[in-house]
Parts: sequence; structure tokens; C-alpha cells
Amino acid sequence: MVVGVAGKYCAGKNTVARVLAGAGYRVIDVDGLGHEALTRRIDDVRGTFGAEYIDSDGAVDRRKLGGLVFRDREAMRDLERIVHPEMVQMVRERLAAATGGVVVNAALLFPMRLDAMCDIALWVRAPLLTRLLRASRRDRLPLTDILRRFWTQRKLSPQPSRPDVDIHTVENRGGLDRLHAQLAELSLFEE
Repeated sequence: MVVGVAGKYCAGKNTVARVLAGAGYRVIDVDGLGHEALTRRIDDVRGTFGAEYIDSDGAVDRRKLGGLVFRDREAMRDLERIVHPEMVQMVRERLAAATGGVVVNAALLFPMRLDAMCDIALWVRAPLLTRLLRASRRDRLPLTDILRRFWTQRKLSPQPSRPDVDIHTVENRGGLDRLHAQLAELSLFEE
């Protein structure tokens, strides 16, 4: 079983993935693959955005690049053109090598068409204020940066790339017990 987990910034995708990992699923963290893709494609990043986005250690300055792409939609599209194909290939490779249940944890599961590789997709939702509090605690970004990320994802929604992928909404607002119960209702845990 391959379970896709998607949702907006700080909705609780990682929490859902951790619950499923606790039930024996292997998790593919697509954001983490993005970091690896940046490293693999550093020459493309340098060529597109300039040497000022490469730090003194020769790595992509992710914080600085993030500051740019969350302000400039065209820069975001340029970055996506660089790293998304690489990330999709890495997911394919990991799924081909996997045994047992796998979670594909990706905010951009649907735009990247990763849902086409899944048996079921979960769209994780949480109230805006809850997401705002989570973001400020976890990422310690200025409020303007958090709101910019919310704005960037305002149109993000579960739009399947394959008509036979079941999409279920998971409400992440009532604690781990409630979350676990919702996932159990979807028969995602072995009896």
C-alpha cells in the first residue's frame, strides 16, 4: 500500500506520516528529497539564481533561496523546474525498492503528480490559526514570512492526476487519538 500525504503548510502532514510510520509504514519525505535535489542540481541553481545563493561551504543557501522564491512566483517556478523532476525520479526509485507499506509525504503531492504513484491520498487539514501557531513555534520565522508561505499555497488543493486515486480528508485538530482514529477508519492499520 502506498499512501500519499499532502496538505498546506503546518497542517500536520509530518504528524500523520509519523503515526503511519509507527504502524510500520516506511516514509518517503519529499521535502527532504528536495534538499538532496538542490545538492544534485547546484550548478543549475547557481546558473539560474546566481552565486549569491550559494553559501561559503559551496552548498545552496536554502534560507536565502526560500526568501526569494516565497516572494517571487516566477523564481518559485524556476526552482520547481530545476528540482521537481529530480524529486519525482527519487520517489520512483524509492518506491521500486520498497517492500511493505510506504507513505509519500509531500505538500505538493498533487501538483507534482506523485498521487499517481499512490493507492490512496490523504489531504491533511487544520484551522488557519492552528497552522499559524504551529508555524511560529516550529519554524520561528517572522510573521510576514509565515503569511507569505500561506499566501503562496492558497490555491493548493487535492486535485488528483489519476481518476482512480481515493482521496480522504484528515482533520488534524483534535490530538493524536483523534488522528489515529481517523486513520484507523480508513483501514490503514493492520488488524
